[in-house]
Amino acid sequence: MSRTSTGRSRTTSRTIATGLALALACGGVVGLAGCSRESDAQAAVRTARQKVLAINSGASPATPSLRVQVYTDVQNSLRPAVESLEGAEAAAALTLLGEAQTGLAEVSAANAASFDNALLSLVSQARSAAGLYVSQSALATAMASYDPSRTLEDLREAGSDFQADLVAVQASRDALQQKLDALTQAADAKAAQARENRLAAAKIRTESANLDPAARAAAAQRAFEASRVADGYDREAADLRAQAAVVRPQVATADIDIQRWRRQIELATLARTNLQSAVAARLEQAGAARAVADEAAARFDQVVAQIEALRTGDSASSYDSAASAYTAGVATFRRASTAVSSPELRGPMAISLAQAQGSLADVRRSQARSLEVVAGLYADAAALSPALPRSADYAALAETVGAKVDELLAAASEGYANAERSLASAGLRGEMREQADRIGAMLTEASQRTSGEPAPEPQAEPDGAAQPESPASEPQPG
Repeated sequence: MSRTSTGRSRTTSRTIATGLALALACGGVVGLAGCSRESDAQAAVRTARQKVLAINSGASPATPSLRVQVYTDVQNSLRPAVESLEGAEAAAALTLLGEAQTGLAEVSAANAASFDNALLSLVSQARSAAGLYVSQSALATAMASYDPSRTLEDLREAGSDFQADLVAVQASRDALQQKLDALTQAADAKAAQARENRLAAAKIRTESANLDPAARAAAAQRAFEASRVADGYDREAADLRAQAAVVRPQVATADIDIQRWRRQIELATLARTNLQSAVAARLEQAGAARAVADEAAARFDQVVAQIEALRTGDSASSYDSAASAYTAGVATFRRASTAVSSPELRGPMAISLAQAQGSLADVRRSQARSLEVVAGLYADAAALSPALPRSADYAALAETVGAKVDELLAAASEGYANAERSLASAGLRGEMREQADRIGAMLTEASQRTSGEPAPEPQAEPDGAAQPESPASEPQPG
């Protein structure tokens, strides 16, 4: 199985397989310098074995580029060699070829994992853009949804009412002022007449001082009459001033009412102005929020385009390459198991086969989990409110990617089942059985995580049974 899922299991598998190839080469008699009288095919196996051992025995792992180079060379050299070998020698060559194929698959799987990281980063960016779109769209809707027309109309009507009240109070005040002015003028006129008559009375008295008694008596009578007339004018003037005193406070009250209505009109006008300014500011905020939301939607589309380019491009290519190489390795390990009849040799073969099958299932599951995140993004994007401009496209993508996820998970579950059947059919004993049990436990756990249900118990075949049959659902190399 791949390093991404089971740690060192692939290294263990390669050690077993390489050791097996070493034991099988030249019938199990191998010297440090290789076998004597070896054929070209045997030499190719020996050279391939040395190359595989070299890149797996160092203190630090070989670089991916070196691994690809070595495994490609091994693959190219062993493919023609296996056709001229038989029995144990063919098994050795096929085992090394399977190691090369699964080694190439590991490099592709590692590349796919790096693309998964890039894919998850893009999904995170897309979700951030979608979140910004939703929040800014909501803000724009809230800012633009307020309709001030009714409030503005109420304020206009109130201003009109205040203006009508002001006109009425102003007219009443003008009438009171005219009345007050008329009373004041009339009182002043009466007071003037009273002064004239009193001056006349005083003049009569002064002029009659040197007259005879009869003439003075007549003058005194005239002076009295003039004073009495003056008193009448004074009384009339006082009465008019009293009336004016009643009207004057009414004028003052009207002045206060006029100022109050004018203030009401100013406040109504100010309220309308402030409300119109506030509405204009809200509309401006709504426009700005809408612009940000549109930019976020465009950004979301851009990131989705990157996701799709990666999903259908480099990521798919890496996963397809890994799956194809693992499938080829599975077929090669199965072919190797047919080349030997000894149960002691078929045991390690079964482990290598099961691990290759498990690694193929790992690849399917890893790709499914990665695409599951993408499908979730598209499904959430299609359900956003307000809807994104391309929500229908995202709904279609969610269905497409979701169907691919289901397909991959089904393939992964079947792959784990195939691997468990391979182990159960091998009839392993001792240390090999313990190792197979550990691998089987990991396969069972992986199967459960993939399907969400307990994996079925594999049915072991009797010892000495033939190698596992090729499951009909397992991909075959082209």
